[in-house]
Amino acid sequence: MMTLAALIFLIGGIICVAISVRTFVINRKRQSACTAPASAELFGYEEEIKTSTNEDGFTETTTYYYPVFRYQAQGAERTVRYHIGGKRKWEPGSSVAIRYNPQQPDTIVVDGDKSTQTLGIITLLAGLVCFAVACYVLYT
Repeated sequence: MMTLAALIFLIGGIICVAISVRTFVINRKRQSACTAPASAELFGYEEEIKTSTNEDGFTETTTYYYPVFRYQAQGAERTVRYHIGGKRKWEPGSSVAIRYNPQQPDTIVVDGDKSTQTLGIITLLAGLVCFAVACYVLYT
């Protein structure tokens, strides 16, 4: 029974670490590809509502706001929805420093945005905790 619990935590740890590594790699690629600086105007937000129900039948609704930026890139005006949603960080019409990928000008990163890096760190820590629990269950 203990080995089953350890195996479950070990698999959970492997999944968390794999998600973390994938997040770091994707973020690093995007950061290194987006080299052209631009000043973007926050055009508005796209709202996405997600609903989930737990086993007790309680329904929870969460609203995510994805910023939509307008900026000039390679002589053309572009309007792009940012790939990370959450709370509203900026007021519509405000200026935000971004960098875009010169080969794919619709791919952007917001200067100073650490949310993807934070997600990678949290999932890495969760994976390490799962590994620690698995070792504890196996060796006690």
